[in-house]
Amino acid sequence: MEAASPSVNIVNEELNWVRETKDWLRNEAMKILEHEMERLNHVEFGTGLLMFYSLGEADLVLVELREMERLRLEEGLRVMKFCG
Repeated sequence: MEAASPSVNIVNEELNWVRETKDWLRNEAMKILEHEMERLNHVEFGTGLLMFYSLGEADLVLVELREMERLRLEEGLRVMKFCG
């Protein structure tokens, strides 16, 4: 089997870097969204959403956030029923 050419290796290295950077950006943006959602900071929350929009993942993240918020609210209701 032939070894990959140097240019193919460079492209593969760059693709790996792009994937790692995208994962890092996604994680950082999610931290911002979760933190600012709790603080009700609309400007910072919007910044986090803009990061996901730039990554092409805004729709997916909104669905994920909606589900997280639904679960959080359901848990709050369970606690209120238990205490009341």
